[in-house]
Amino acid sequence: MIDTTAGSIADTTAAEVDATVAAAAAAAPAWAALGAAGRARALTDLADRLDARAAELIAMARNETRLSEARLTGELRRTTFQLRLFAETVRDGGYLDVRIDTADNEWPMGAPRPD
Repeated sequence: MIDTTAGSIADTTAAEVDATVAAAAAAAPAWAALGAAGRARALTDLADRLDARAAELIAMARNETRLSEARLTGELRRTTFQLRLFAETVRDGGYLDVRIDTADNEWPMGAPRPD
């Protein structure tokens, strides 16, 4: 946890970790109920909202980190790009293309490759 008033970083307590995990577990059913299309929309919406408040976010991050505006602009651009890329992957379902590598007794590494 960051205490911006004292300028120091405190360790996260076990209770804070437990609360964070509990909040994530509580949110999981609603997130799952959205389905792939809803989760993709949420990711895209998040990226759009970050982009819409870029100036404010970058100014805040500059104040907290002292990193350059150019660096933070790039980091935000990378983040929103990745959110949109994840949304596209969720939409197209490519991550669901499960494949099984079957056993291969002729595997050239010296031992048969297991299933």
